[in-house]
Amino acid sequence: MSELSLSAQDVPDEVAGSGTRARWWIFALLAGLALALDLWVKSVVVGSLALGERRQILPFLDLHYGVNDGVAFGLLSGRPSIIFPAVALALVAVVAYVALDGRLLAAVAGGLLAGGSVGNLFERIAYGHVTDFLRLPYWPTFNVADVFIVTGVGLLLLNLVLDVRTPSSSEGR
Repeated sequence: MSELSLSAQDVPDEVAGSGTRARWWIFALLAGLALALDLWVKSVVVGSLALGERRQILPFLDLHYGVNDGVAFGLLSGRPSIIFPAVALALVAVVAYVALDGRLLAAVAGGLLAGGSVGNLFERIAYGHVTDFLRLPYWPTFNVADVFIVTGVGLLLLNLVLDVRTPSSSEGR
């Protein structure tokens, strides 16, 4: 399981230059890719489906174009005065975590979280809502940014578990 806990020090200097610089490049690259993919897919959905339209893609997955002015599961709907500061604070916390944690997994998790969060934040600022379009049975409609956010949180939790399970995890940082 220690293979999953890669650190920036595991990247050769001739490839990365320095461990810290490599982590920030990975963070920025993943955040940028997540943001670009999210916004591109949302633009394709908005250009291809009418609001409320539903198309079955797989037996367990539909495209269902909807909008959401709340956060997860529609919570805080109509409350941008709470949502914007909360997202900004979460982004600051993610960047601080990546800065303080020396492992590559933290940069990967942080990049996915940041890219997804900024994608949804951009839509909230530009349009007053977030475009949702992925629908699974018995689950609220979501989007690509949400997938990146959930994946980032999962990797962040894995990073924390690996930190707790590794007795010498704070050495070499």
